[in-house]
Amino acid sequence: MEKIPVTRDLIRRFRGAHADYTEYLSSLKKEAQASEQDKQECLKRAKETESLQQKQTDIIKKQKDAEQLILEANDRLLKAAANRNTTDLMAAQALLQSGTTMLTEARKEQDNLKGLQQPSKKLKVK
Repeated sequence: MEKIPVTRDLIRRFRGAHADYTEYLSSLKKEAQASEQDKQECLKRAKETESLQQKQTDIIKKQKDAEQLILEANDRLLKAAANRNTTDLMAAQALLQSGTTMLTEARKEQDNLKGLQQPSKKLKVK
């Protein structure tokens, strides 16, 4: 077995190797953190997209319900006008106003939702 003399040069090289290894470990840690941040941002965007899609689905359903209400109100209005029944005319008009209001609100919500979707698309491009 040979004895290796411990010289200043050998100690300096050990320290240099240790510093290089520490730097390498640090870079691995930074890469892992960056990867985790990217993963978290991706999950966040996915949740936001899912939320926006759910809101869009809800708005579409609300619009269909409002359109159905308007159609029903129109049918009642025509029947009441044909029968000259003022009570049914007033009820049909109230339904028609309610349906129109619902449809207007749904369209405003959809416009607002489109406004929210625009900036998120711009962020993805960057």
